[in-house]
Amino acid sequence: MLKSKYLFLSLICLLTSFRLHAQFMDYGSDPAKFKWNIARLPHYNLVYPQGNDSMAYRYALFLENVYPHMSKTIGKPIKAKFPVILHPGNMQSNGMVSWAPRRMELITTPSSDLNNQSWDKHLVLHESRHVFQTGKVMHGIFKPLYYIIGEQAAGVASFFLPVWFLEGDAVSTETAMSNGGRGRLPEFNMVYRAQMLGGKKNYSFDKWLMGSYKNYIGTYYALGFDMTSYARQRYGADIWDKSTGRYIRNLLFEGSFKHYTGSSFKRLQHDTFDFLRAEWEKQDTCTQSPQYLSPAKETYTSYRYPQPINDSIVIAVKSGLKDINSLVIINNGREKHLDYIGSINSRLSYRNGRVYWSELVPGLRWTHQNYSIIKYYDLDKKNIKTLTPRQRYLSPAIDEQGQHIAVSRPTVEGKNQLVLIQAEKGNELAAFDVPDNAFIKELTFAGGDTIISIAVADSGIRLLQFNFGNGIWKELLKTTSANITSPVWKDGKIFFESGANGTNNIYSLNPADGQVHRMTAARFGAFDPSFGSSDGRLFFSDYQADGYRIASLPTDSMLFEKTDLNRPASMPFVETLAAQEQFNLDSARLTSVDF
Repeated sequence: MLKSKYLFLSLICLLTSFRLHAQFMDYGSDPAKFKWNIARLPHYNLVYPQGNDSMAYRYALFLENVYPHMSKTIGKPIKAKFPVILHPGNMQSNGMVSWAPRRMELITTPSSDLNNQSWDKHLVLHESRHVFQTGKVMHGIFKPLYYIIGEQAAGVASFFLPVWFLEGDAVSTETAMSNGGRGRLPEFNMVYRAQMLGGKKNYSFDKWLMGSYKNYIGTYYALGFDMTSYARQRYGADIWDKSTGRYIRNLLFEGSFKHYTGSSFKRLQHDTFDFLRAEWEKQDTCTQSPQYLSPAKETYTSYRYPQPINDSIVIAVKSGLKDINSLVIINNGREKHLDYIGSINSRLSYRNGRVYWSELVPGLRWTHQNYSIIKYYDLDKKNIKTLTPRQRYLSPAIDEQGQHIAVSRPTVEGKNQLVLIQAEKGNELAAFDVPDNAFIKELTFAGGDTIISIAVADSGIRLLQFNFGNGIWKELLKTTSANITSPVWKDGKIFFESGANGTNNIYSLNPADGQVHRMTAARFGAFDPSFGSSDGRLFFSDYQADGYRIASLPTDSMLFEKTDLNRPASMPFVETLAAQEQFNLDSARLTSVDF
C-alpha cells in the first residue's frame, strides 16, 4: 500500500510539471538602492531594507507573539525557520507565502480598503496561517519527497488542497484572532446575500467556486471563509486539523473531511448557504425607496463614487463583467461615456469642473517600486491630466474653492503623513505627521483650513480633525470596533458609511455632541455618500444582485436613528471562531522580541 502511494506521488511529479514550475514564484525585484538587513528571530529570518528598523520590529513582534497560538486549530508546521521579506516601496498592498523557495513576502504599504485593523497585524495573521497550513502537510507520506525534489515537495503536498480552503481558513484566522478581519465586514458576504435574497439565485458549488463570465459570484476568499467557518462551528474547532492530518496519510483531502463529518464539500457548501440564508432572512428589511439614477443592466454592472454636478447630472465610475473602469456622466437616467481610467484606488472628488482621484501606476524598472498618483478629468477640455507623477499619494480631498488638495502619504520608511498640495500644479505645500503614526485611509475638508480624516492605528479606527492653520489635531470620534469609511462634510455634520448594524449604511456624526445616527436603511448595502449642491439630496451607491446602482434620497426621507458604534452587530461565525482560538492580537499583552 505504501509503495503504491509513492508511485502515485511520483506520477504526480512527472505529470504536473507546470504546477511545480509555478512553485518557483518570482515576486519581483526591489530598487537597487535598498541595502538589506536580516533579523534572526526564534521562528523567522526577517529581511528588510536598512532604515526600516521600526517597521521591521513591529512585524517581528507580531510574528513571534502570534506563532505559539497559530497551531491550535491547524497543527504544527516543520521546525525550520521561515524567511520573511518586507517590500516597503510597493504601493500595491498584498502578501504571499511560497514554498519554492520557501518564504513569506509582505508589501508593507497599508491598503486603501483597510478596515479597522492595522495593516501589519492583518498581514501577519493571514500569511502566518498559510505558513502553518502548508507546513502541516509537509509531514506524513510527503516528508520523504523533500529529500528528493526539495522545496517543490510543498507543491505536491498542497496539490489536492483547494484554494477556497487555504484562503478561507486564513480569513477565519485573521477574523478570530483580532478585533478586525474581513469576516466582520457585512460587505464581505454581501454578494451571496444579494444573490440568494435579491436575485433568488442558487448556483452550483462549481460555479460559486470557479466563477462565471455571465454572472458575478464573488471570490473564493468569501466562499472559503463561509465554508471553513461553518465547518468549525458545526463539527468543532479541530475539524481542519484532523482533516489535514488524515490527508497526509491517504492523499484524499475531501475523503478525509468526509471521514469525520459524513459530508462532501458540495454538501458543505449547500449546508453553509442554507444556514446563512436563514440568518439573512431574519434581517431582510428595507424601509426606504430611493430614486435610481443609473440605468438597470441585464449583466452585472456597477456604478461607484457618485459625484453630483447638479440635481440631475452625476459623474461616476462604471465597471462590470463586460466593462473596464471608465468615467461616465449620467443625465436624467441617460448615460454618456467620458474616458477610460486605470487602477483607481480612491473615491472621486469633484470641484470646479474637475473630477479628481488617485490611481496606481507601475514603475519603469522595479516591480516593488510603483506609485499612487493624483489625476483629474477636465469636463471642459474633455481629457485626463496627471497632477502628481511618481508619488505615494492616497485618498485626495479637495477644498471648497478647489485650490488645495489634502492626501494621505505612507512613506517608504513606514511614516504616515497628511500632505497638502496645490491643486493647479501639484506642488507640495506642507506635510504633517499623524498622531500615533496612524494610517489615514480617507479624508474630507470641513470648511476653511479644517480637514477630517479616518485613521487606523493599533487601537482601532477613529475620526480625527486637523487644522492646517495652527497644526492642531483633535479627536472627534474615539476608537471604535465598527469599520467606518467615505467621510463627507455637510452642514456641520460628518456623514460616512459603516456596517455597524449588520448592513452597510450611511451614518452621520454631530461633532458638537458626539451623537451618531443612521440615515439609510439599505437592503444589501449603501456606499459612497455625497450631496447635491442645492436641495441637499443624498446620493450613494446602492448594492443589488446585479451590481451597484446610483441612488438618491431627499432630506425628508432619511432616517435619524441613534446608533452606538461601539456595539456593532455580530456577523455569522465570528463569536464561535473567537471562542475557539482564545487569542486576540489586538488585546493580548505582547512579549518583547530580541531584535
